[in-house]
Amino acid sequence: MSLSDQKPVILYIGGAGRSGSNLLEMMIGEMHGFLRAGELTYIWERGFLENQLCGCGRPFRECPFWGDVLASSFGDLTEAEVRDIQKAKEKCCRLWSIPGIVNPEISGRTAKVKMNTYRSALTRLYAGLWEIGGGRCIIDSSKYPAEAFLLSGLTGVEVRYIHLVRDPRGVAFSWQRRKKRPEIHWRRALMPRYPVAVTAVAWRVYNRLFEWIGAKSPEAYLRVQYEEMITEPERVMRRIALFVGFNCDSRNYISDGKINFTTNHSVSGNPIRFKTGAVTLRNDDVWREKMRWWKRMLVSMLAGGMMNRYGYSRAPERHAHTSTRRKDPVRMEG
Repeated sequence: MSLSDQKPVILYIGGAGRSGSNLLEMMIGEMHGFLRAGELTYIWERGFLENQLCGCGRPFRECPFWGDVLASSFGDLTEAEVRDIQKAKEKCCRLWSIPGIVNPEISGRTAKVKMNTYRSALTRLYAGLWEIGGGRCIIDSSKYPAEAFLLSGLTGVEVRYIHLVRDPRGVAFSWQRRKKRPEIHWRRALMPRYPVAVTAVAWRVYNRLFEWIGAKSPEAYLRVQYEEMITEPERVMRRIALFVGFNCDSRNYISDGKINFTTNHSVSGNPIRFKTGAVTLRNDDVWREKMRWWKRMLVSMLAGGMMNRYGYSRAPERHAHTSTRRKDPVRMEG
């Protein structure tokens, strides 16, 4: 289906955290006709209320782009109104809220009010981004399954879903790394870390839920694998562009495995979103060498047969790989 000139078009990236969603968003966002927005699910708390850094490096409330978007979307939005939207999101975007989103008849009155409040806020936000962004496809890399289901009920927008999948052992290893959060500019802060068992179960649940979205709306669903987008970026970008309705040529910014990133206005996400300039894409598979064998086995056991379905071997031994890795301060996991 081609893009409409009349209503916002949303490309929602979903999957388990640390699967490379921010990197994928960066890659797509360099193609003509796409607008990087970041993890918009956090705009209310981390943007409006905490004033964390935009992808351009300015505090959110001082960014001219977001000032124009918010004026277009909401006019004068008070802190009390933002807190109401944040509370509505917290109420209706939990995993156990999904049955009520899919089947509103089983939801209580309060839950329905919260869903309507949050849907209204998202609709207005997307409309402002669409207008100020010049009618470009809005990339939202929030990844939340409940929010993804909620989007299917929005009126006046066209939604497309990219389901991003990565080897769960790489995901689990990444969640144990220490990473700074530069967007929290007033103090030193680190990204959260989780045990491999927790991330393996989350990987299975999140990916299964996004498969469910694909089953409900197959025409609006595209699965992409992290490893493929690193090794064959041009082909993956062409698939995504055609999926949304564009016929884009990525050769103007991807060449010989290198990609040139420009300044953006993304909200929240992996620190890689602040990276600009030429970057060499390399598969971040250091987990093959540094992850303890019993952790690899535990993740494989908990992830179950879904690994086989996505083409990942569950063998416990260390896997050989063909990528040539050099020391590089940027790990391409996004």
